[in-house]
Amino acid sequence: MKGKVLLSLLVIALAGTLIAGAMGAWFTDDADVPTAEFTAGTVFVDADGPEYSTVEGKSFENVNPGDCGRVAWTIINEGTKDAELRVKLEGIWDDEELPADNFYYAPAEGSGWVLYPDEDGLWLYYTGGPVPGTFSGVTEEERTVELLLVVAFHGEDTGDEYQGKQFRLGGIVEAVQASNDAPAEVWGEAFTTATAPGYEPEGLDEYLEYITGTKCWKGDEEPEPPEQDE
Repeated sequence: MKGKVLLSLLVIALAGTLIAGAMGAWFTDDADVPTAEFTAGTVFVDADGPEYSTVEGKSFENVNPGDCGRVAWTIINEGTKDAELRVKLEGIWDDEELPADNFYYAPAEGSGWVLYPDEDGLWLYYTGGPVPGTFSGVTEEERTVELLLVVAFHGEDTGDEYQGKQFRLGGIVEAVQASNDAPAEVWGEAFTTATAPGYEPEGLDEYLEYITGTKCWKGDEEPEPPEQDE
């Protein structure tokens, strides 16, 4: 009886070995999965300038109350990504006790820029974007935007205390990738509003009336003296 039991156990053990051996006999192989590579794009802008222009007989090195002119900067998209642009400028006299609110500026007509006022002051948004990046294969000229401003020193508000003082205007240009709704995410409703067709800045009527009323707004020369009746 014991022999039969041992024989049965031996048969079961051999069967298990055969099954295990059969399972291990399948052909197998493996191979490396080639690495996928993703290169992040870049957002990078550069600005050159400024360049000045005034009406004949005027100079920004010898400013009078009521004078006006034009100032231009060149902004180049040097990054790979298409980008949207905005600019924040700050003006200050070298005597910081003198108010700077006698200096007016606005983007020239047809320049593609608009003014947008908020609690931080005035922003300039570029409405002709997105500006192509280098990855698009376009020329540098096509990646270049001119920021052209008409500027003026208010006649009544620029009194004797400003004589001999120097005014400085500078700031920062900001760029954000144009894709995936990034401008609206980063700059909020301001971008959507400022770049919408037919946009007009609110609360700047008097400010814009002054700057658009200067002879420099349309690039005019000094007005001709009125004709005298004979």
